Amino acid sequence: VETLPERVEQLRDVTPVSEPGEKFAYCNVGFALLALALEENSATPFATVLQSSVLTPLGMTRTFTDVPTARENGLAEGRSTVMGMPVVRPENPPAATLADGYLVSTVRDLSRYAQFQMGDGTTADGVKLLSPELLGEMHRASVDIEAFAGTELESYALGWFTGDVNGTTVVIHGGTTPRYHATVAMVPSEQRAVVVLVAGQWLSGAGSTSVGAISTLVGIEAAVERLYPISTAVLWFVALLLVLTVAISVWPSRRRRALRRPRLLSGRPLLVLAGIAIVSALIIPAIPETGSLAGTLQFGWENTPDLLVLALAWPLLLV
Repeated sequence: VETLPERVEQLRDVTPVSEPGEKFAYCNVGFALLALALEENSATPFATVLQSSVLTPLGMTRTFTDVPTARENGLAEGRSTVMGMPVVRPENPPAATLADGYLVSTVRDLSRYAQFQMGDGTTADGVKLLSPELLGEMHRASVDIEAFAGTELESYALGWFTGDVNGTTVVIHGGTTPRYHATVAMVPSEQRAVVVLVAGQWLSGAGSTSVGAISTLVGIEAAVERLYPISTAVLWFVALLLVLTVAISVWPSRRRRALRRPRLLSGRPLLVLAGIAIVSALIIPAIPETGSLAGTLQFGWENTPDLLVLALAWPLLLV
């Protein structure tokens, strides 16, 4: 899907899970729907409206609505983790994803945006963009998040997660793509905010950076994020298990006999079954989320290429 109308067209046969305002279900394509509505209402491309109505008035001169232009102005190429090592892999998103995740910016520009969000709707140059009431409505909790029940950020406002953290109302949103991670967190009552930008995916340690920054902002001790070392260790374990599987499969048996039937519980069949189980456990649960096997494989290649290669190499090498 390359264009905004094509992306929204995919919603034609989608049934909403609830009436508007009744239930929270995060969905990126919802922002694409809003962008298309804005385009049709203004007869102007969404990128142009965004530039003239938000970026230019706020002085966000180093924020770009397309990746090629951002590259010409010094974009740091993103990285994927491959067996625990960062590897540069340029990301080229289609224009249809601008509204929900591919605006390219800097810490300084996003700090300007955070300052505006915590203000009264007036830019640093004295231009009135929003009323204080409308700006406050953006941060006001509108629906509870069932999946986050019992946590600090258990509500969703207009484009922001919000909740009470350590006795303080926090407004926050973060996001991650296959090569980048970003977070903006604000404490409007204290006029404090933190912006985190990482040219690397969540597994590369970007998640730990965000958690640490947000914890410092709200005055609590940061939890140690162990996802990166654990995931790396699992990858190396799977790789070694794959090598062991191949080695045992090709190792000549000294007791090989003609027409000998392999025992069900012998080493080779167990390794084959283990390989099938691992591949199935990795791929099958993801299919409902991506919509198809092809979508799952594409998602795996973009986000965890090493894990995908290991999973697919297992049955291929056994054959």
